[in-house]
Amino acid sequence: GVFASNTSVTPGIVNGDLKFAGFGYNTGQFYSADKRPGSDQYIGGLQDNGTRFSSSGESASIKSNYNYALSGDGFEALWNSLDGDKMLGSLYYGSISKSSDGGTTWAASTTGLIDVGKSANFPFFTKLSNSKKFPDRVFTVGTSGVYVSTDFGNNWTLTPIATNFSGASFFADVEVSQSNASIVWAGSGMSSTRNLFVSTNAGKSFTKTTNYSGVTLGGLTRLASHPTQDSTAFALFSFADSPKILRTKDLGQTWTDISGFGSSSSSTNGFPNVGVFCLYVRPDNPNIIWAGTEVGIVESLDEGKTWNILTDFPHVNVWDMKGQDDQVIVATHGRGIWTAKISSPQLIVLRPSIISGSTSPRSKLIVKINLPIKYDSVRVFLNSTKVGVLTKTTEKNYELSISGVPAGTVTAQLVAYSGSSPLQSTTVNLTQLNLKPIQKQYFTFFNDGNDIISFNTSASFSVKTLSETNTSLQSNHNYELNADLTAVLLQPITVGSENPNFFYRDVALIANDGDYVAVEATKDGTTWKPLINTYNASANATWVSALSTGAAGTTAMQIDHTLKLTPTFSIGDTLLFRFRLSSNPSTSAWGWSIDDVYIQQTPAGLEDILLSTKEFNLGVFPNPTKASARIVYNLEKESQVFVSVNDFVGRLVSSFNLGTKLKGNHEDALPIDLPQGIYVVKIRTNTGHASQKLLVTE
Repeated sequence: GVFASNTSVTPGIVNGDLKFAGFGYNTGQFYSADKRPGSDQYIGGLQDNGTRFSSSGESASIKSNYNYALSGDGFEALWNSLDGDKMLGSLYYGSISKSSDGGTTWAASTTGLIDVGKSANFPFFTKLSNSKKFPDRVFTVGTSGVYVSTDFGNNWTLTPIATNFSGASFFADVEVSQSNASIVWAGSGMSSTRNLFVSTNAGKSFTKTTNYSGVTLGGLTRLASHPTQDSTAFALFSFADSPKILRTKDLGQTWTDISGFGSSSSSTNGFPNVGVFCLYVRPDNPNIIWAGTEVGIVESLDEGKTWNILTDFPHVNVWDMKGQDDQVIVATHGRGIWTAKISSPQLIVLRPSIISGSTSPRSKLIVKINLPIKYDSVRVFLNSTKVGVLTKTTEKNYELSISGVPAGTVTAQLVAYSGSSPLQSTTVNLTQLNLKPIQKQYFTFFNDGNDIISFNTSASFSVKTLSETNTSLQSNHNYELNADLTAVLLQPITVGSENPNFFYRDVALIANDGDYVAVEATKDGTTWKPLINTYNASANATWVSALSTGAAGTTAMQIDHTLKLTPTFSIGDTLLFRFRLSSNPSTSAWGWSIDDVYIQQTPAGLEDILLSTKEFNLGVFPNPTKASARIVYNLEKESQVFVSVNDFVGRLVSSFNLGTKLKGNHEDALPIDLPQGIYVVKIRTNTGHASQKLLVTE
């Protein structure tokens, strides 16, 4: 379209000075273009007009506005075929920038590149290449050789090429084979001082290839590769009266001119005597080859034996062609970005994938993966470090058990090989739980959040106060809609023959329209089995009443549950436990509170705490404590006062006689020297008694 500049001594110099004035011819001079996977969104590098990309959420058309990304001349641009938020753009002399948030922000991506921005070290036309089957590994070229990044441009490492390279030439190029991402081509031409080079080990080293022997050539304009034949590549030239497209089928040992020139000044197979800037072999039909030239696209339907110019495409310079989804993206130098929609996909990648990850009760990371086809091998990476290899795989799901994985967020990725050709899976973030040592018994009052880890949404479960001073594990109030919220207890328990029970108290003000709560256990970290049938507020009349009035949960609404671990699980199984709340999209309610969990322990002496403490206002502080504590209480009349301390199974461990106390409030020392554990402090007077739980820590 048409843009008008501001009024200034230097009009139109600063980004934003030029304002869109109206649609006209699309005359953008694109050197390169690419497409976001799964979306009709495009990025391209423009001569003198920077790098720009179309808006997300919009299917780009001839009238779409493009967002400004980078200034200066825009050269090669790549969109990561595994992660649509990642893009690379470039300026002159090796200046590369990256966005990891869909183009919102951009930052220099040149760590490891030597002397970026200098003409002696990089070609003016910055080159970038990767395989859409292995997109995180990207290559660029410079005077000293080929640079490779394995993290989509964050860091670069040089593979030197000492002689006959001329990597700073304007059209020096690097091309990753679209058939085999381990094969990489690089070079600037064919002459007495120049050769092309090929790597078969993903750029770790390069071998010099043989030059074409038919005629003397010089600097090339582009390299290209084949989508199904990994030993096949193309070298493109733009000299008048000379070969335009050389093809090798043997990794550069020999070359054949398929443009029909040979040693003649004209073509014998219909190829025009024009400059050639790119080449694309259709993966849906490799007999079809498109050559991007200065007069448009020249097509061969018979693998290069004969050529004709496409008549339904404008006669304009074509500088780049890439395949993504069902489209070929065409960058023209004068008519903007074009796409050719093909009935068959241009990118068919049967990648391995990571389905899920979890932690087993014995602290192994369990990773479920899917292999859609048979691969020769599959390498497993955690935090970019190879931790194992699967060989002789079949088409199925696998469950991997990996020891020694540190707790926290773990990045996992698979690289599958068919022969030497790698296929990269999406990187997935998994969580390895920081489990406590395996025990036979366990209890918690949820005084803090150290007992659990909450998943799915921010603070979906957390420790909160319930009814003034009592704390418990609670959902959000109200809980989230259309969610599956979980809280995992971090204490593994081995099922024993004595008292294999799971006790807890809860309030479940959960809507009765399909929402429910569940208590589950697993012995392998992936398969969770119910310890109780799922339930909601309908399980208790008090809950139903509270739900109908929109009341909040209180300790007085709690009910007790004692669940059997056997026969669902066997004696000797080591288990993890979780609480789960499932909700539908339409209705939510106050939520869930869980407290006083005892696993293979008896909650002795606690059944009357809530009622009896109200009568005397008994309190114990500090609680938890490491040494001494104090008790506070209120007497309605003068009375003798006795104090006893029992352990969690009801055994008396200490008792005191505090003598006669007057009516009113009192505070007394509670001399204790107890090991870590849970205890019940009981006060007895002439008129009654009261109890309070006490936690002693190390």
